[in-house]
Amino acid sequence: MTNGAPMNVVSRLLKAQDGATAIEYAIILASVAIAGFLTYDALGSVTLDMFKRTLEAFPSS
Repeated sequence: MTNGAPMNVVSRLLKAQDGATAIEYAIILASVAIAGFLTYDALGSVTLDMFKRTLEAFPSS
């Protein structure tokens, strides 16, 4: 190895886009997961409330 070899490796790593793309995909995936969880949470409580009101509408035996 010559003296310029470590700089060459660093230069190649800085120019590589694979790591940046993976991080971008991870951020997108995390955002979608959070949005899905929040939607599930909001719709879940509304749906549960709807079923409870429906159940209460029927006379109990």
